Amino acid sequence: MVMPTGDGLYRGQVEEEAHFVVHGLKEQPTVRVDGPNSIAKVNMRQESDQTWKVFYTPIETGIFQIKIFGNGREITGSPYHPTVTDPRRVKVVGGWHSIMDANNRLYLRVGEEKRIPFDISEAGPGEIMADVEGPHGQVAVTVERQSDTRRRVCFTPPAEGPYEVSLFWNKVPLPKSPMEGYASLSSPARSPVAPPRGSATRHITEMTTTSNRHVVGSEMSSRQEGSSRYIETSSRHIEGGTAKVILRGHGLQEARTKQDAEFVIDGSQCTSGKPVATLQSTSKSGLVIPVETEQIDNNVYRCVYTANTPGTYLLNIMWGDRHVSGSPYKVNVTGSLCDPNKVTLTGEGLKGGVIGRELIAKIDTRRAGPGELTAHCMGPQKVAYCELFDHHDGTYTLNIKPQEAGKHMLHVKYDGEHVPNSPFSLRIAGAPDASKVKVYGPGIEDGVLALYQSRFICETRGAGAGQLTVRIRGPKGAFRVEMQRESQKDRTILCKYDPTEPGEYYVHVKWSGVDVPGSPFKVCIFDTQEELERYRRGGWVPSWGPGEPQYGGSFHSPVYRPAIPWGQEL
Repeated sequence: MVMPTGDGLYRGQVEEEAHFVVHGLKEQPTVRVDGPNSIAKVNMRQESDQTWKVFYTPIETGIFQIKIFGNGREITGSPYHPTVTDPRRVKVVGGWHSIMDANNRLYLRVGEEKRIPFDISEAGPGEIMADVEGPHGQVAVTVERQSDTRRRVCFTPPAEGPYEVSLFWNKVPLPKSPMEGYASLSSPARSPVAPPRGSATRHITEMTTTSNRHVVGSEMSSRQEGSSRYIETSSRHIEGGTAKVILRGHGLQEARTKQDAEFVIDGSQCTSGKPVATLQSTSKSGLVIPVETEQIDNNVYRCVYTANTPGTYLLNIMWGDRHVSGSPYKVNVTGSLCDPNKVTLTGEGLKGGVIGRELIAKIDTRRAGPGELTAHCMGPQKVAYCELFDHHDGTYTLNIKPQEAGKHMLHVKYDGEHVPNSPFSLRIAGAPDASKVKVYGPGIEDGVLALYQSRFICETRGAGAGQLTVRIRGPKGAFRVEMQRESQKDRTILCKYDPTEPGEYYVHVKWSGVDVPGSPFKVCIFDTQEELERYRRGGWVPSWGPGEPQYGGSFHSPVYRPAIPWGQEL
C-alpha cells in the first residue's frame, strides 16, 4: 500500500523547503505541487528500495494542492492541501519600533493593558497565537479579531519585573519572537532609537531628491544609503511644556493624489491629552481634508489622509488643545493630469499562450492624457521579457516572451497606477510534447470479451498545449468510442470503446498529430479465458490472422479532438 507521510503534506512556509516521504513504491512517483498562482519546483531522492523523499519550495502563500501518482494512477488520499504561510509578513501596525522603548524592549506598565495591533493581510491563512511569561509565571493573553486583516494581542502585566512575549503565526514563531519587556510602576521613558542601516521604518522618511530639505518647525539631516535618500526627523515639543510628542512618517511632508498618506503621532511621554490633526489646502477654496486617527498603543496614534487634488497643504497637528512645535507643516501633494482608468488593452496575448510563441497586446493611452506606461510580467519563478513599442500616437504594442510554463501575472501601470483589469492572469502552456502523454488502463490490454473492461486513461499533464486524437480500428461495427474528461480543469481523459465481438483491435493515440509512447496499442480480445491463456503462452494463433483491421478510423470510430486553446488546460 502506498502511504505518504510528513509535515510537508499539511503545511509550509514561503521560500523554505518543505518535504514529505512516500512509502511503498519501487518506481519513482510523479508529484505535482500547485499554488494559487504558481507551480512549485519538486525534487525527490530515493531513501530505500520503496521509499522516496519529496522536496518542494513554495514561493507564495495560500492553500496548495499536492497530487501524487504511483504505478500510473493517483494514490489513495491524493490530492493533499497544505497551508503555506509567511510569518515574516505579519506586521505591527505602526512598525515594531512603535511598541519598543529606548532599550529595544517592549514598554509595559503594571496594571495597564498592553495592546499590540497586527496587520496579517499578506501572511497567508492562519491565526496569531501568543504566550506571555511574567516574573511570577504565565499571564493571560487574548487575541482580538478587529477585521479580516487585523488582529490585536492584549495582556495586562500584573507585577513589576521582566516579561517574555512569544508570538506565533500558524504555530510558527514570528521573526522577532520572543520579545523581552519590562513592566514598571511608572511610564517608561521612550526616546528615538537609531534605525538600522538601510532601514526607512524608524523615525525616518524616504525621499526621492538628493538635496537637503527643511520643513517649517523641524530639523532634518540627510544621508545617502546606497541609491536612496533618507531623512531623519527630530522630536517635536509641545509649546509651553516639557513633554515630547514625536512625529514620524512621509505623510508629514508629501503625498500623492488618491493614495493614502500616513504618519504617526507618538505622545507616550505625555501624561494627558489627545491629538487632533487636519489638512487644509492653501488655495482659495481652503478645502479641509479629514485626517483619520487610530490609537495603536498607549498615546500612540496612526494618522491617515487622502488628498484628491494636487497642491500645497498645511497640516495642523495639536496635542491637548495646543499646536505641536512647527505646526502647521507644509505638505506637497503631487499628482498628474492623466487618468489610468481610460487606458485600454486588447489582443489575443491577454488570453495566454505557449512557450516559444510571443504574446502580443495593444495598449491605447490616447484618452488617458500624458503619463508613464510600464509593464511587468512574472511567471511562477521567472520574469517574462516585456517589450513596449511606442507608435508615437498614444498607442503601444506590448510583446511578452514567457520563459516558463504556468500562471503569469501581467502588471500594467500608467503613471504608477494599475490600468483597468491589471494585473492580468495569463496561462502559459509548454510546447506540445507527445512523449509526456501517459496512457494506461485495462482497455489497452488483452482480455476476454464477456469480462472485458475497455476503459483507459490518457494523462496529458506536462505535455503542453495540443490536441488529443484517439482512433480505434477493429472488427466492423463491433464497438463505439466514448471519451470524457474527469473535470473541466483536469488534463486526465477517460476513454472506452465497449467491444461487442472478439478480434484484434488497434488503439491509436496522438498528441498534436504525433504518436504518444506505445501507440498504436495492439489489443486482442478472445471468447474464452482458455483462448487468452493459450495465446499468451504462444501456443495458438487467432483465426482472424495478422495485420491491422481496416474497419474503424474516422467513420466507425469517432475522433475526440479537444482543442486546447493556447495557455489553457483541459
